[in-house]
Amino acid sequence: METELKQIKGLIEKSSKLGAFLSSPLMGLEQKKKFVVDILQEQGYSEIVTNLFRTLAEYGRLGHTLKVINSFEEIMRAHKGEVCVKITSAKVLLHTPF
Repeated sequence: METELKQIKGLIEKSSKLGAFLSSPLMGLEQKKKFVVDILQEQGYSEIVTNLFRTLAEYGRLGHTLKVINSFEEIMRAHKGEVCVKITSAKVLLHTPF
């Protein structure tokens, strides 16, 4: 699920049209739900991810998709014990991957 959501997040960030579609009120909720669910199923996404988007569509919240994914990622980082830090230094530090 986590990998699939990251993949969807990347698609939304790359395509302004996809983000605009998800936020657009021009299509009815049922039409939008059917369209999104059909695409996710056709692309082989898991039932859990498909149901998440089905629920977002039913309640008119597809425009909040990135917020939902970002919140999920934050919860997963906490669950894994990962901590995000920002280091500020007066000296230039060498960039070394961890």
